[in-house]
Amino acid sequence: MKGIKADEKLDQAFDILSGTNIQTLLFVYSGHHDVKRGFQLGPNVNYNLNKVSLRLNKWNEENPNFGKVIAFLDCCFPKKMNLNSSLKLIQFNATSPTTPADLETKEGSPFLNYVIQAITARANGKVCKIKECECHERILGNFITLHDLWNYLNEHIQLQRETSLYMIAANIELRDTLLAYNYDFEVKFEFTIKWLETAERKKYVRPMEFNEFERLKLILAKDILSEFVFSALHTFVLFCTERIYMFVLNTVKFQTYQLHLFTERTLSITTRSFIYFRALFVSTISLLLTFFTIPIFNSVRYY
Repeated sequence: MKGIKADEKLDQAFDILSGTNIQTLLFVYSGHHDVKRGFQLGPNVNYNLNKVSLRLNKWNEENPNFGKVIAFLDCCFPKKMNLNSSLKLIQFNATSPTTPADLETKEGSPFLNYVIQAITARANGKVCKIKECECHERILGNFITLHDLWNYLNEHIQLQRETSLYMIAANIELRDTLLAYNYDFEVKFEFTIKWLETAERKKYVRPMEFNEFERLKLILAKDILSEFVFSALHTFVLFCTERIYMFVLNTVKFQTYQLHLFTERTLSITTRSFIYFRALFVSTISLLLTFFTIPIFNSVRYY
């Protein structure tokens, strides 16, 4: 795939999918859109919405089992997909065909964030991005319907900005309005982590905790890194303490031999004192490292 432009990759994806027995396609685009050039897939690389419609129409003609498209267009000036009458269409647009869309670079698309939240809210503990919002009570059945999602998105988007959503539905029947399961069991991904000589460990991550691969890697690495850094610091402290102890002890022996200031009994007591000092010093430093290092790692937040 190296050296292939993004539009060619999209064409290849359509070719692969059209050879399967898929009945419903979920098409999601989030990014820049120009009315003339279409979706911006990369620098000077665009893919026109009409071309997407042509590919879907051809797919439906060659494989009639493919009969429905659910689309989420999160871009400026999104137009209606021009599909055959034999294709059912449910299309949610972040804004109207004549209006630019909002963009939040830190939190991502408000539109897509609330789509994901609506579908996963019950499984993720019914937590809403808007404080004190009781939106989880809006969708109570076993399914999320077209009506449920439309009301849910409108309620949240209107609290964030002035522009309104835009929805298009064509050639659909009542059963087509059931969009997703409203599952209420907690979903977690299980990962087995093995790093260097450390023992294998299990890590469970909820879908809502990450929205990109880099953030997932940081979550998985957090426990190992904190343990590794603490272990390295502890080893370093032991090494430094040993050097200090040996230096002081050798100095005492040298002075005892040259100046005859200490008797053998005194030297024995002094040596034991330094051994106790060493143990106390190491314990104190270790406790300090534990006290300061662990809260630092636990307070890390990934965005």
